[in-house]
Amino acid sequence: MIFSYKEPSTLEEAVSLMREAAEKKQKAVYLAGGTDLFPLLKRNVFDVDTVINLKSIQGLDGITEDEDWVYIGAMTLLHDVSRSPKVKKWAPAVYAASDKVASPGIRNMGSIGGNLLQTARCPFYNQSNDFRRGVEPCYARGGHVCHKDDKSQKCIRIIMSDMIPPLIASDAEVHLLGPDCERTVKLASLYKPSSFAALTKKGEILTKIMIPKKSVEHRECYERMAARKTIDYPAANAGIALDLDANQKTCLSARVVIGSVAPGPFVCEKTEKLLEGKELDTALIESAAETAENEIAQYAAESLEFPTWYRLEMVRKMVRDILTAFKADEYTMEFTNPPLAENEKGA
Repeated sequence: MIFSYKEPSTLEEAVSLMREAAEKKQKAVYLAGGTDLFPLLKRNVFDVDTVINLKSIQGLDGITEDEDWVYIGAMTLLHDVSRSPKVKKWAPAVYAASDKVASPGIRNMGSIGGNLLQTARCPFYNQSNDFRRGVEPCYARGGHVCHKDDKSQKCIRIIMSDMIPPLIASDAEVHLLGPDCERTVKLASLYKPSSFAALTKKGEILTKIMIPKKSVEHRECYERMAARKTIDYPAANAGIALDLDANQKTCLSARVVIGSVAPGPFVCEKTEKLLEGKELDTALIESAAETAENEIAQYAAESLEFPTWYRLEMVRKMVRDILTAFKADEYTMEFTNPPLAENEKGA
């Protein structure tokens, strides 16, 4: 594949390059860490005319805070997120999830913004040209068949991000800059459970993630299920957050987010309403776990790695396990990240 390579020094220059490509009816893509994009380009999964590298733009990485928010630059490495005391204190589920993405090598190259906007996965789509020549074109390639599920009437690729569920559960917002507008929106608004693509506008750059600081009565946790503890994408994952009353017994508000089961992340609104205003007990926890499983079942997409019924069972188990940990005040069970090195303690 032959493409032109651009390395702008400012956001305005990057957006301008994207606008120029659009005017010429060419396809341009932004490059962050490259751990998702480069394999796709190598396999010719799609063609591009221009690659716009964002790494030389100052101010897109780093972790800062003020009185109300924690700010994470979109180009911040996942490794740095997993070693940040600020993220650990104010967004523990995000902190835990960042250390479970792929492998140390990937986390030292991949950015948190890239993880949020990664390409949806399908074993029949993310393949080489030689493989694709041997099968009938699927929906993603202009065909009329889904090789993963021959009963499906549409493409059912899946966003398999570790970071999306805990960030949505943390009520994170994102800042986006594009050729035509600049906006700040809830991260949850970029996704639909039935859609495998983030709902960003053409040419937009994700510049930073903003996580609101919560009270001491806030609880949040992350869990994932995969064939192996490292390397593999999650086959199902969950980010759950609760705000409790002053006695730390009654749930005032809840966020229950399931990923990697439906094409896009799924917010379990019925489960959240079931939990709100009630004291956590064994019966409520079991009911919430069952409700979460039933809610997402209608959107569940087939996976060749694990059958759908098993992944739905894992949804129930993850919700049950996390809520049980909250009830026992053991929600820090997912703080498995290695100790901070001396040169990382200020991040």
